[in-house]
Amino acid sequence: MSVKQGAVVRLLIKNSANQYVSVGSETGVKVSDAITMTERKTKDSEFTGVEPTFVKTTVSLNSLYVPSGEAHALLRAAARGRTAVTVQISEDAVAVQSGVGYISSRDLDAPADGDCTISATIEIDGEMSDV
Repeated sequence: MSVKQGAVVRLLIKNSANQYVSVGSETGVKVSDAITMTERKTKDSEFTGVEPTFVKTTVSLNSLYVPSGEAHALLRAAARGRTAVTVQISEDAVAVQSGVGYISSRDLDAPADGDCTISATIEIDGEMSDV
């Protein structure tokens, strides 16, 4: 699955009424897959080989738009409370990929002379799936 230029990423979190709330969005997305390699050695050789064993998917958001104070509070609570978030990637207002994960880092940058930005890294639990 390839994602088109200009794709929009949304973060969704369940609120106290058990409804999904959009707590942030960003145009553009960086999805990274890291494959863990395990070394193996055979008794017939002094060289080791490797086998791919696990894939870890990470979604990086560098300039997350958070629409309200309530959304920011939910985002902060999810990060601190280790609550799952849903990551949804959309093209032309249609969801194309989705995954559930956890916020592994969240940064708030509020300079004295500029706009406030939030960045976050989401570690996906399992894999992103096509919608």
